[in-house]
Amino acid sequence: MKTLILIFCTILVIPNCSAQEKNIQTHSVTLDQLIGFVVETYKTEQGNIEVPHNVVFLLQYNGQPLPAEEAVLLKQAFKILSSRLSEETLISIATYSGVNGIALQQTPSTELKKILHTIENLQSSIKEFHDDGIAMAYDYMNTHFDEDFQNSIVIIRNPNSSSTSITSNIQATKEKKSKGKPSSIVLTAIALLPEIISVIKN
Repeated sequence: MKTLILIFCTILVIPNCSAQEKNIQTHSVTLDQLIGFVVETYKTEQGNIEVPHNVVFLLQYNGQPLPAEEAVLLKQAFKILSSRLSEETLISIATYSGVNGIALQQTPSTELKKILHTIENLQSSIKEFHDDGIAMAYDYMNTHFDEDFQNSIVIIRNPNSSSTSITSNIQATKEKKSKGKPSSIVLTAIALLPEIISVIKN
């Protein structure tokens, strides 16, 4: 009887120890919050002694070409990220919700051209497709986990990539603009104008 109790306790303890050993932080933001999130979360590392990041950016994506505004927003966010972090920081880009796969394997955050190329060619960058993008991202992070890094997954929610028609969403955005209401990208850009201008110039 004591042996059975010992085995049962061991089964319960081992998974908990494993979860504690692999400290993977999870963040969830909408696409229009991404630039603000990057600015708040990833402070400038250049010249500072800080633990580098190992980040999987998990983008909600339905396989359709990204509308121009969304592509610009993603690119600007990664430009700011690249300018702030050291080459030791590793980022990966994955997708979920419609198209599930790894679009960019672990890459130094300073390899901006490679990152931007992936954003421009999301679906063609994915070599292997999966049934569950979120589970895939966590499996990928567990495989690439490094205890010397800050390991995290950033889920980027994009309402325009849901099952609703993208055409309808784009049209709705155009109608809002015609009524004089600034888009979320414009509002974000105004708030972070100095840093974005610096990134664009470079």
